[in-house]
Amino acid sequence: MKKTKIVCTIGPASQSAKIIKELLIAGMDVARLNLSHGDYASHTKLINTLRSQARVLKKPLALMADLQGLKLRVGEIKDALVLKKNDKVMLSYKKMPGKSFLPLQVDISKFLKKEHRILIDDGQVELRVEKVARGIIFARVFVGGKIISHKGLNLPDSKVSLSALTDKDKKDLLFALKMGVDMIALSFVAGVKDLETVKKIIYKNRLKKNEEPWLVAKIERPEAVKNFDGILKVADAIMVARGDLGVEMEPSQVPIIQKNIIKDCLRSAKPVIVATQMLDSMIRNPRPTRAEVSDVANAVVDHTDAVMLSGETANGKYPVEAVKMMARIVAETEVSPYDDLPANFLGDDKHSVVASVANTAYRMAREVGAKALVGATLSGLTARMLARQRPQESDIIIFTNSTVVYRKMALVWGVRQFLMPTCKTLDELVNKSMALVKKEKLVKKGEKIVLVTGSPVGIRENLNLCEIRTIS
Repeated sequence: MKKTKIVCTIGPASQSAKIIKELLIAGMDVARLNLSHGDYASHTKLINTLRSQARVLKKPLALMADLQGLKLRVGEIKDALVLKKNDKVMLSYKKMPGKSFLPLQVDISKFLKKEHRILIDDGQVELRVEKVARGIIFARVFVGGKIISHKGLNLPDSKVSLSALTDKDKKDLLFALKMGVDMIALSFVAGVKDLETVKKIIYKNRLKKNEEPWLVAKIERPEAVKNFDGILKVADAIMVARGDLGVEMEPSQVPIIQKNIIKDCLRSAKPVIVATQMLDSMIRNPRPTRAEVSDVANAVVDHTDAVMLSGETANGKYPVEAVKMMARIVAETEVSPYDDLPANFLGDDKHSVVASVANTAYRMAREVGAKALVGATLSGLTARMLARQRPQESDIIIFTNSTVVYRKMALVWGVRQFLMPTCKTLDELVNKSMALVKKEKLVKKGEKIVLVTGSPVGIRENLNLCEIRTIS
């Protein structure tokens, strides 16, 4: 059974009940809803289909609503504009006459200076600014190409100080909260302020106290990389969104940024997703390139919690095959020694009580050859603290009385989660945990488990107890 989770973007190629069921069977753990596309009626129908199919299969499935964010784009162009090297072009938020005019959806003139680059369509077209006057950007073409309406813009040399949350995002966020999604992904995060703005809206409009969705910060701008330490403290999870990141920054820097982000998330016990173009060729072809296979495997070796499919499952020809392929790559890599954490990798000089208990439980499990680390959680912290150890020999089995936490755990590395009724005493919790482990046939008679929990029960984030039990 694979331990690294798979996030699938749902779109036209995968929104039928039949395909969703096949994706779940193939290995989908989290369904990503891209709110850049579609309307609320179609998203409501899709959410209901996803949840019903997960119930049919009795499989935990988390729903992630991905907000569009402030994506800088070209405006509406009547006919495609073909630019050649050294052509002159004007860009503006205001309407202007002329064949060499590019309309903009957002006014970016105040962020640009002479010789700043303007990259269009993921860097396929490159302009260089010559001057800016009265809101008009005068530029020359450095790398030519064809431009059509709504293509994305990147400004790698400019510091864009605009809110990551647009008016559309605010409406989409309220819709997602109303539908009870498990995670909200925020695009084009620049710093902590962007996240705090969204968190305030989440807390004010959440359906139930202590069950608000996780906030996933998408790292795709140089400012986010620079401000990552602060972002990590506020976010509940991280996505390494390599598409725009590889345009905004030198592509050669992205692999090391990915590794550093995963390492920091691991030490903070916060889930991390590696995304964008992982099996991109499978949008068109039934088999991936060898480089793509290596990319997925290397993300597993880096110890990511999850790997993500975008166009492969949203609008590709082979959505189910892409998930099956990703699951095979993950499983093959995990049985190799290359994704094993070296001893003392976390290297904490000072531990919280929770971290110390989780570390102790992990060491105990290794020393006695325990089949599983078994914990109960109200918030999911126990699961995340055990998962950060990346145990290879022992399964992580988590019980919770919260359906929201049950679904959120679908993003956490290695966790197998089950719902359990609320327990009032420690003895009741231990007895019910042991009974469920045996009922679900997760362990066999004579095998050892390490129980991890908190005493007294019923207190959030109160991990303070672990003990070895032998299954009778």
